[in-house]
Amino acid sequence: MARELGDGGNVYQWTVYGPSTNILGGDAEWGNAILSKYPLYETDQCPHPDTGSFGVWGWAIVDGKKFMLASVHLTNTWKLWSWNHWVETSAARYNELTGLLADWEEHERPPLIIAGDFGQLPAGTNYRVMTRELTDAMRSLGHERDMTLVDGWKFGRFDYLLASHDWQLKSGGVVPTKASDHRPVWLTTAASSNPATQPVASSK
Repeated sequence: MARELGDGGNVYQWTVYGPSTNILGGDAEWGNAILSKYPLYETDQCPHPDTGSFGVWGWAIVDGKKFMLASVHLTNTWKLWSWNHWVETSAARYNELTGLLADWEEHERPPLIIAGDFGQLPAGTNYRVMTRELTDAMRSLGHERDMTLVDGWKFGRFDYLLASHDWQLKSGGVVPTKASDHRPVWLTTAASSNPATQPVASSK
């Protein structure tokens, strides 16, 4: 994927990947990745003791400032006819979200962007957790009506880009492609006028 997306000007030579064991267990054959033009440091999977790995994250450094990036695929709900399944998977997503945000808190809340399939409609307790400290970029940019999952009678906004308040959200959107049931979501950002980005010297 990194080679295919590279066009000569953009070379994604720094990558991190981790399988979605929260959904497929130890035999997971697909998962989450970050492809970056800039060096990535201290990359790792996003683990949770109840569900297994549900994403990857790491530090990037641009113009002498560092920030965190995360790519996630939270536990999804696929048995629409099972109430117990709805409850269990919603609880799993809650644990994944709160665990991720707790780790962010332990890192002293650096500038952060999280992207991925959250398996979550923009409503309810989990969405409030997602947006309590982070901004729903597509909603902020006026694209909250753009569906990211379109598969016959199943459609909705399940894929998000969440940004801490250290960022100016410049532009973004949902790409209306039929290459997958999930559509790509993109975002252009810049540091805020008073960014909280940490200097390189403070990295561990």
